[in-house]
Amino acid sequence: MPIYSYHCEQCQTEFTELRRCSEMDAPIDCTECGGRESQRMLSGFAVGSGAAPTASSSQPASSPKNIPQSLRLEGELHPPPFERTF
Repeated sequence: MPIYSYHCEQCQTEFTELRRCSEMDAPIDCTECGGRESQRMLSGFAVGSGAAPTASSSQPASSPKNIPQSLRLEGELHPPPFERTF
């Protein structure tokens, strides 16, 4: 089950809850004031190798040297071209 972030309109508190996908927009009680006027917030997430960067890393994960050549085009990042496989 995913963790969703919510913002309470009554007390301005932000909180997170572990909920089913089917319940993500259902009313939820604020963890601080108990109010039912909470709105789900948009939240970001990271996609990567799963390994956290370490202080001993010589290049940050977003360094151009760590980006595969197939994603580079004149110094800019671009997705690989779309290829039909059927």
